[in-house]
Amino acid sequence: MLNLKIFENIRKIQSDYTELKKNIANLQEETKLNRNLQQIYALRLLRKLPLNYDMIIQGVGYADLSPKEAYKLYLDENLLFNFIDVSDQSYLPVKKIEHSIHIPFEHLESRFSEMTPKSKIIFVISEDGTKSILASEFFIRKGYLLVNNISGGHQYWPGHKTEPQV
Repeated sequence: MLNLKIFENIRKIQSDYTELKKNIANLQEETKLNRNLQQIYALRLLRKLPLNYDMIIQGVGYADLSPKEAYKLYLDENLLFNFIDVSDQSYLPVKKIEHSIHIPFEHLESRFSEMTPKSKIIFVISEDGTKSILASEFFIRKGYLLVNNISGGHQYWPGHKTEPQV
């Protein structure tokens, strides 16, 4: 009877230990994410890039820019960036965005290493802005620091209009 009680206690301790290990791993992951977000926010401030209240409150690592705001940054000749179009292979925008790299969202996993270095500004656009959100989240998970989603996608990109607007 005493031996059975001891084994039950040992099983309980092992179970508690396993649960503690899981909790520690979760806390370590959360700490790493918070550290990455702090790095992203500091770098955005240093580079004078948009950092809005929603980004901080929601704990999002990428900026969700209006097309007009993104276009203004796109036209800044002092910024070095990668402009990634994650639209479907079959999608044809009104006009190709100069200097953009077309990587369909489905191919992003195998081609994301084309964007270097990780501290370079990335603009992400898609047909309607849906895939660009997913791609922005993907880039943040892969350690990229200055990711910018263009809300609304190609349909609202000012550069597609006949007269550029800033």
